[in-house]
Amino acid sequence: MRTAALALTLLGLSAAPLTAQEWKAIVVGQPGPGTEVSYADALHAGAALEKGGLTLVDTMRDKPRARLTDTLSTMENAPRLVFFYSGQMPSGSVAMQDGTMPLDTVLRGAAAAGTQEMILMLENCSDESPIPARIAVPEAPEGMALMVVASAGPGARCETGERLSDALRGMSEVEPLTGDLLERLEGMFTVGSVPSPVILSGARAEEGEELVELLPEDVILLPALDGDFSLGSGDGFGETIGADEVIEIVLPAQMPDISDLPEVVEDNTPVITFAALPTAQIAALPIVAGLPDPSILVGLIEGVTDASLEVDPQPDAPSTALASFFDDNAEIATSLATLRDMRQNDPEMYTSLLSSGAFDPEDERVLAKVIQSELGRMNCYRGRVDGQYGPGSRRGSTSYFEELKKKGIAALDDPAATVDLFRLILGNEDVRCPDPAVAQPRPTNTARPQNTTSQTQSRPTRQQPTQQVQRSQPQQQAPQSQQPNFSGARFGSGIGR
Repeated sequence: MRTAALALTLLGLSAAPLTAQEWKAIVVGQPGPGTEVSYADALHAGAALEKGGLTLVDTMRDKPRARLTDTLSTMENAPRLVFFYSGQMPSGSVAMQDGTMPLDTVLRGAAAAGTQEMILMLENCSDESPIPARIAVPEAPEGMALMVVASAGPGARCETGERLSDALRGMSEVEPLTGDLLERLEGMFTVGSVPSPVILSGARAEEGEELVELLPEDVILLPALDGDFSLGSGDGFGETIGADEVIEIVLPAQMPDISDLPEVVEDNTPVITFAALPTAQIAALPIVAGLPDPSILVGLIEGVTDASLEVDPQPDAPSTALASFFDDNAEIATSLATLRDMRQNDPEMYTSLLSSGAFDPEDERVLAKVIQSELGRMNCYRGRVDGQYGPGSRRGSTSYFEELKKKGIAALDDPAATVDLFRLILGNEDVRCPDPAVAQPRPTNTARPQNTTSQTQSRPTRQQPTQQVQRSQPQQQAPQSQQPNFSGARFGSGIGR
């Protein structure tokens, strides 16, 4: 049995003017180390803005920079734009899945699309620190009015439950969501202003109605309406229905055209019940376009008890996730082998996790050990894996850089053990550094047989050099006679050596 949603056009009812349609919104959330809540922040922000009647141009959660660039370049009819972002904000930029994008690029992209008024909603309390992230916003492009809204300003602290994202999450639960958006965000840190208010209409503008084919035994659920209304008109079916009343409507085996609805319906025809949407089902519906519908499997699983579902508040051992590195050479080698397997089996996920910092070792000594292990595996480092990144380890980094340059891959300037070097090594294919050049002993081996031959040939005249030594004895005695008071010259000569 399927569940479908119907949009009914009721005579005598007219919609209120949707002034918030003048504003559009782009929502970006980039989770990362310390900003894991950014994924949920973007979800609730998009739900609130869309529920207030703003047209949601795009919702990007953990997406590459190209997605944001394409969204800005293809955006049309957006003279007024709300841009929400939650995530790390390094040096006046927003973080994306594969790097950072300067806020200046975002502003210029919106200006090129015709945006004249822009509100930057920046969640600068997205991590667990009570100190808000520093906000560095460039000057607005010429002809654009810019306003910045953030959780906390300089000198303030991030308070639990009082963030910008928390306020938007609360707004997403309001029925209906109306009023002035900026008034609802009163108390947040703001800079600048825009001339036009952001009026929330409590309804999202629909660009068109979607036709849904109904089959026998389908169930149509309608939310409760305020007040009584009349379903149908003319001489045919007509009945007044209260807000809490449930009616049954007959559905033929095949849904005919509305103008050809029969006045009399035969018996034994499937029936559809119209009722208010239960609260439990409202909670299960996707609140942002593009998210999958939740699925619930009902049944019994053998061997599952209440005790097996309890969570141990104090686990006996630390987590051994594949992204964990501990100060143990064997475990480091095992973790690196696991990451290589992951890269081969799912390169897209591997690249995403690596760029987000999910694999980064937290301890500097462990970081150095991991780099030494990888450089040693590629024959670039031949020392011990001890976490002491000295001259030998730095030479290993330099050798690795030279091999990368041979492949046309950009290397780093600093051979130190850094996170950048860690990601560079794990993000590229393996290289093979050449073996060190060993001095060949051939000249020494060649001289030895010549000396042997010379000694062999000079054996009959061995007395001749002895005579030369005897002739030079007077010359050696001369300097001794000049130092008559220095006894034990042989020991003095030894000290001089």
